[in-house]
Amino acid sequence: MRFGACAIALTFFALLPAGAATVNVNPTYAHVVADAQWTAFGSEYRVPSSANKFTNENLELPVEGDKWAESGGFLVTTSGKYFEFLDLVETKWGADDCYLYISWEVAGDGFWLNGGYTPNEGYLADFNAYFGIQGKEDIAVSMNSGGADILGTTFSVFNGVLGYRDTNNDVPGPGGDVSNLSIIGQGGDGFDTEIPAAVFEARRNGNVIEIAMELDSMGLTSADFQLLDYVRIATAQSNAAEEAVLFVNDHFNLNGDSLMVDTSALPGHIPEPSQSLLLFLSAFALLGRRKR
Repeated sequence: MRFGACAIALTFFALLPAGAATVNVNPTYAHVVADAQWTAFGSEYRVPSSANKFTNENLELPVEGDKWAESGGFLVTTSGKYFEFLDLVETKWGADDCYLYISWEVAGDGFWLNGGYTPNEGYLADFNAYFGIQGKEDIAVSMNSGGADILGTTFSVFNGVLGYRDTNNDVPGPGGDVSNLSIIGQGGDGFDTEIPAAVFEARRNGNVIEIAMELDSMGLTSADFQLLDYVRIATAQSNAAEEAVLFVNDHFNLNGDSLMVDTSALPGHIPEPSQSLLLFLSAFALLGRRKR
């Protein structure tokens, strides 16, 4: 059942195709975060070391595995690739009466290796977002690797978007450690219940990927997004060994597996897991990853 202003809009546009009346083609993004970018330096790519604040889960690693090093105040690629499609330029989000809107802008769809550029590789990243909603179930939204390649330029229902709810609000785990949380069917903790794909619409214009999530059927309103426990918007790419790992943060031991991820967070919304709220913010790795 739909309520309030959203119900009025749907009634007025009852004869239009589903979603046409409510998804705003020019959404207002009340929250905008510019992200650090890797830049060319000779045959390498680098970013200031300060951009990768591992201890507070601001991760800036859109590079191949562990093929990077810290040198002279920078993180620098060594023998590995720098992935444009993992490198966030800007993230945005906002909500109106009917929808939550999330936006990821990345640097491109290619990669660099030893000064050579390979274009049109595709958007081989998972586009992920997490919202800690006070007094209600937290939500996680993700578009699987490669999904953005087949998106149109207008919002439409897209089954490549996945959503999950934390029905018992156990995110984070005890002491802020999320390493014990698992995916659906493997313990039922964390974001444990899938959200129907029909509530999501998505589009891509150039390097900007946007997802809209319908609120009424979720029992949510725009007011629920006025004050959040945490917000994390990210890109991620995992390998096959990590496909059973839903959450990673600085409390999680990847057992030698390398993490390729870029994250963006809203200032003031990111308390450390060691603090009183014991919240986690993470990169999101879902089943069905592509391994590079």
